[in-house]
Formats: sequence, structure tokens, C-alpha cells
Amino acid sequence: MSLDQIRQHISTLRADISGEYASVSRVVDGLLDLRLLATGRDDLVHLVDETMATIPGRTVAPNEWWRGELDHIELEALSFGTDDETSSGQPPAGVGAPTF
Repeated sequence: MSLDQIRQHISTLRADISGEYASVSRVVDGLLDLRLLATGRDDLVHLVDETMATIPGRTVAPNEWWRGELDHIELEALSFGTDDETSSGQPPAGVGAPTF
């Protein structure tokens, strides 16, 4: 997983937004692609799963909601801030949960 790939995909998803509503199938497709790109980042996978579970609507979802979710996912992706993660998707040593 690369932060650049995730950010690029989110940018592409944003560029595809038009009108007031998005097809739920299009939203789910975009989220599944993000989920695949987030492999190794359990926090992002969980966030994408939560987003899929809370899509408002059966056939269409408000684009305002979709933009907000993309913003939220991107902010979470940036929470480690770099592409210096190890291949396991974990942050570099010394970054992350505090040790006591």
C-alpha cells in the first residue's frame, strides 16, 4: 500500500463526482478499491468497512456525504503522514501507540 496510490485514487473518485447524488454501486466500487489499496492499514480498512455499512440510501447517496467520507478517509490515510511505512503497513519504529 502506498499513501500516494490512496491519495491518487481518492482524487480520481472526487473528480468523478457530479450532480447531487451518486449511484450507491459506484460508491461501493470506489470504497472496495480503496479497501484493497489500504491492505495492511487496519485502521483504513476498518474505516472503509464502516463507511460501506453506513451508506445513506439504497440506490443513490448524496454527493455531499460522499465527498465528506472521502475527506475523512484521506485524513485517516495521512495520519501517519509519510510513505515510510514498512511493507507490513505499520508505521516506522517509534511511531504509533505510546509505550508505557
